[in-house]
Amino acid sequence: SYHVVRRSMLANFENFGMAIDEDTIRTFLGPPFEETVAKYFPREKLTDVRDFFSKFYEENAVFDLDVYDGIPETLEALKAAGYELYVATSKREEIAIDVAKYFDLYKYFDRVFGAGKTERRKKEDVLAYGLAEAGATPKDSLMIGDTVYDLKGAYLCGVPCVFAAYGYGPEEQVTEYPYVF
Repeated sequence: SYHVVRRSMLANFENFGMAIDEDTIRTFLGPPFEETVAKYFPREKLTDVRDFFSKFYEENAVFDLDVYDGIPETLEALKAAGYELYVATSKREEIAIDVAKYFDLYKYFDRVFGAGKTERRKKEDVLAYGLAEAGATPKDSLMIGDTVYDLKGAYLCGVPCVFAAYGYGPEEQVTEYPYVF
């Protein structure tokens, strides 16, 4: 997601006459968009900033992603072994579905859960919604996440979590929440 967020945030800040550095861009990976943007823009501009970001992201950057080596094979093996697989993402749900379909990964998932336009903005909200919709219990579930926000969401929902260190979350923050490995 870094390339997508980077391109979109550079365009967004430029659109509003501001500059942004790489370290600041990384802070946009994981947390709810409004939470991070509020640190840099006045409250009265937040709707315009979100709308510009969403439009640019959807029209120019949404598929500028990489699928990590081995992910399709791992998903296929898990599905063949009978596991139910779900996505719980802070991306808007319809965009997450489009991305999964674009990269031919959607077929492995029982369902994709994401943020709504105005609801489920935090990872714990998406995860709680997904658990309820799937009829799953936290103790019989496992989350794989690559940011501290994934770990926090899993922790708050009582779901064991595996931290994928290849992601973009600052590794020094992951010690704030327990994870399996």
